Amino acid sequence: MGIDGTVAWGSITTAQNKLTSTSVQRAHPQADITDGNQNIVARAYAGPQDTFDIEYIPISSAGSPSKSDAGANTTLPTPGAVVTIASTLITALNGTWNYDGKGSIEQATNGPTKVKLTLVRLGTADSNGNPTSYTVVS
Repeated sequence: MGIDGTVAWGSITTAQNKLTSTSVQRAHPQADITDGNQNIVARAYAGPQDTFDIEYIPISSAGSPSKSDAGANTTLPTPGAVVTIASTLITALNGTWNYDGKGSIEQATNGPTKVKLTLVRLGTADSNGNPTSYTVVS
């Protein structure tokens, strides 16, 4: 079960989870420039802001796997925490991201516990709007 990729942050290591789904969105914040009559005469775009939603299943990494060990790995990062994504097939997703404070822990009777996190990475862009670098706050 799972897709290619690993998640790590704080005390959570790549051996303690299985990445199950990802979704990435890119936005370029914009500002409208208006004349005295509120007519838009120009629009300025900032560098890219990527938002990355991930879902993973916490697992036990102990020599003798247990539900309590997996349960101890079921937690959310501190807002702003640096989260490292690696080994995905989409290389642009690999690297460090900031946890933006949006997340959930879901339990169900018919499946494993799932952790969902929303991550963000701010970037700079060239004149064509293509990302040239990203900044993660650490």
